[in-house]
Amino acid sequence: MVDLMPLAEEHWSSASYDDVVLAFLEAEWGKYPEPIRTQCAGLIVSPSLSSERENRIRAKFLWALREPLLTHVPGDTRWFAVTHLRRQHFPELHAINHPAWTSPNDRNELLNVACRRPERLKSEPSAWAPPILWGHQKSGPFTILEGNHRLTALAGSIDPPEFSLAVYVGLSDGKCLWHRPDADSSTDNIARRHG
Repeated sequence: MVDLMPLAEEHWSSASYDDVVLAFLEAEWGKYPEPIRTQCAGLIVSPSLSSERENRIRAKFLWALREPLLTHVPGDTRWFAVTHLRRQHFPELHAINHPAWTSPNDRNELLNVACRRPERLKSEPSAWAPPILWGHQKSGPFTILEGNHRLTALAGSIDPPEFSLAVYVGLSDGKCLWHRPDADSSTDNIARRHG
């Protein structure tokens, strides 16, 4: 029988914002211009997370690329490293609340997104930087902040590889623009006020 333990019951440990920044950059480093990647590769390939200088530089790189996304993640978010994300957890995941990913026909649940927006699995999950998730509590649901393409491809795979992914999860009581349940409740509240 398959163990259907929710993500909340997997192993959670505290993570730093610097850990999350590094994972985000590892996943998106290919989007930077070649001269930057060559000159600054050491910051990603052989990072020193104990170096305040390196952490500041990595944070600046990430903000230069992803400021519009990061500005809407609550500042009081607490970060955790979670092992292991498995296929059984996909019902707990939502694609990011962004026009490119959102449909009025579902609530951005990952399995629905994988059906309506097929993605090709380009690499084995074992080679991935940890995806980055966000939610309000350990019981979910969780929005994919980084890794939407990869996780959608994996969720839609007909012959999926066996996998167990490390992920980073941010938790906050504050609302996040990218979290579809927050956007839905805001829309409902607006509709009630103006209905």
